Amino acid sequence: NEMNLVIWGLLIIFNSIFEESLYNGYLHKRLGDNNFVFLGVSTSLRVTLHLYQGVLNAIPITILSLVYGTYYIRYRQLTPLIIGHGLWNLFYVIRTT
Repeated sequence: NEMNLVIWGLLIIFNSIFEESLYNGYLHKRLGDNNFVFLGVSTSLRVTLHLYQGVLNAIPITILSLVYGTYYIRYRQLTPLIIGHGLWNLFYVIRTT
């Protein structure tokens, strides 16, 4: 159904913007320049909030969170992370539906 595709597309876009803005932009700003604490808190929060997807998904989510957090520490850019997150979500939706 075309409407379902539009809804899924909007959910993926807004979810990706929200999560990367929270997990990287906001948390990094609030936690300061302690990169170890930032990566730990960001990864723990992201994994915990995604446990509804199953415990086995915690492994790739942990890896992606560390990669995304490290990228943000180095480049301070959210756009590539939002795009990557959106593509990951698209892959997940296609795989599970």
